[in-house]
Amino acid sequence: MGEAMFTICWSCKGGSGTSVVAAALAAVSALKTPTILVDLAGDQPALLGLTTPEQGIGEWMSNKMQLEFGDLLMKCGKNLSVAARGVELLPDHNSADWNYLSRALSQIHDQAINIVIDAGISPVSKTLWDVADTNYLIIRPCYLALRKAVEQNRSTTGVILITGGDRVLTRRDVQSVLKTEVVAEIALDPEIARRVDSGLLHSRIPPALSAALSPLLTHLVSI
Repeated sequence: MGEAMFTICWSCKGGSGTSVVAAALAAVSALKTPTILVDLAGDQPALLGLTTPEQGIGEWMSNKMQLEFGDLLMKCGKNLSVAARGVELLPDHNSADWNYLSRALSQIHDQAINIVIDAGISPVSKTLWDVADTNYLIIRPCYLALRKAVEQNRSTTGVILITGGDRVLTRRDVQSVLKTEVVAEIALDPEIARRVDSGLLHSRIPPALSAALSPLLTHLVSI
């Protein structure tokens, strides 16, 4: 038996593939373990073929007495649930309101439920960052992205590298610049785009994504 996962997927530059990686990681996790995908970036319902709800995390954080966090969850297959961002803007990352979300997710995590957060490129609240077990920087081998990552200087568990195109920078270059291990490498694949466009990413996980991300889950609980 291992431990349940509580991880944050984030990036320092838009277009890096963070939402796709977060969705795929959650979908792979859900093959064996109940998993909640927490969408702070706002794209997961569309990415997974779900209807965007009128009430989500933004509404829950601004009006906590009238909504239970569990009421936000949308089923997306047998073991996967999604907490969408909703319509209302999320509070500033320094707001004390993030304590409510951190506490709710910690309680869920204690029930041996895996949690994957899609943080996109937004700053992550320190309280949420502190309760997560791991966090992964999703990045392409791009000079501008590496420059932003160095400027932000956020501590990360590891890098998930999205490769493809005519980039000159290599895996070794990325590791050298960021002084962090590349824990997974995903090549751009038209099949991934097709699954996303058809809303089938969670139910028909592309082999390239499954092969790259499954090793990150090997120590976790299976239920």
